[in-house]
Amino acid sequence: EIGIEDCDYIAQEADSKYWQHIAEANQKLELHVPCVRDPLEHLMAQCYAFFKPKTFDCNDRHVARQIEECVNDGVKNRFRNKDLKSNPNIDLKCFDPVNSSPARYRDYMGTVLQRKRVENDYFYNTLATVLQRNKEDECIWSAGEEYQTKTRMMMVEKYEYYHFCNECIGSENELPLLGNSF
Repeated sequence: EIGIEDCDYIAQEADSKYWQHIAEANQKLELHVPCVRDPLEHLMAQCYAFFKPKTFDCNDRHVARQIEECVNDGVKNRFRNKDLKSNPNIDLKCFDPVNSSPARYRDYMGTVLQRKRVENDYFYNTLATVLQRNKEDECIWSAGEEYQTKTRMMMVEKYEYYHFCNECIGSENELPLLGNSF
């Protein structure tokens, strides 16, 4: 027993090994992975995250190095799609947390989960660790479509998280948070 056998919902940002451990205990899991539709938005947000602002330099010929300096360890190390997909007890789903409000995810989950006996008001923390961005100061948005496409493709090819999101958003595995489809 690992202590979560009777849970309907677990909110935990953890690496793939954590979820595999749970699934190995014959627990069926449906993992909901937040995927920002545009990897460049996520990249620029990471450049400003965790009180260490990094300026992405579009003039640097080594785009991969610029990406690497901004991408956080969670993206680099936490998500291992091939490990998760190989486990028959894990079903991966995705959702867009930016283009759908947190209330949409909560409302969707309200159709799936049983109600709590004692309910509290919903609290949403808007990532206090992310500094305010000014998109006008970010060169990526004026660098041209070719540069943006190249940067996106490098991210999708190098990092499993972006590869997964690229395939999942718009597929049958995307949770129906937008509109009234649920």
